[in-house]
Amino acid sequence: MALARLVEKSAQERIFVQENGTRKRISKSEAAVKQLFNLAMSGDQRAIKLMADLMNRHSAPPVAATPKFTLTEVDREVLTGMVARARQQQNGDHDDAQ
Repeated sequence: MALARLVEKSAQERIFVQENGTRKRISKSEAAVKQLFNLAMSGDQRAIKLMADLMNRHSAPPVAATPKFTLTEVDREVLTGMVARARQQQNGDHDDAQ
């Protein structure tokens, strides 16, 4: 078995931990991350640096919103007309000629 597979298998093994008075099962990798964060929170400088490095490396960059469609000039004219008619109706200015 390759070393990478052994590491992955070990990281996914589940263990029992006591957290806030409750016993629960979590993966070894989750337990290690929790311990690292706890060390960092207690002021351990090496843990703080490692935690920051891990967060920078594994945080997803923000995804820019991409429009699902684009409006043509005709679409804009139609929408502008619809908004204008809706405002007229809201103000009580009904135009029954259309």
